[in-house]
Amino acid sequence: ESELKARSFRLNSSRIAPEHPFVDCCKNLNMNLYGSPTTSDQSAMSGFPTIKIGPGKSERSHTADEFIILDEIKNGIEIYKKLIINFSNKILKENIKLKSFAS
Repeated sequence: ESELKARSFRLNSSRIAPEHPFVDCCKNLNMNLYGSPTTSDQSAMSGFPTIKIGPGKSERSHTADEFIILDEIKNGIEIYKKLIINFSNKILKENIKLKSFAS
């Protein structure tokens, strides 16, 4: 027989609905969608949809030898710009009320 005890309830699971307009924008940019193998401040957020996105490779982040390549930062900037433009246009064009997507 075993007993299971939680060490902490400080971290929350997070999610965003697959049909959220922001997810559509990510798909339209052919971004890979997956659950992150690392934790972040995102786990302290709740009550609203969240995403975790950043330049570089997840397998290198939060490791002893963490590093990022300059081209990955440049590419990340371009992706952020495209996401902002696409998401803004989508909201305005489709008159989307984001409150309806709250967790």
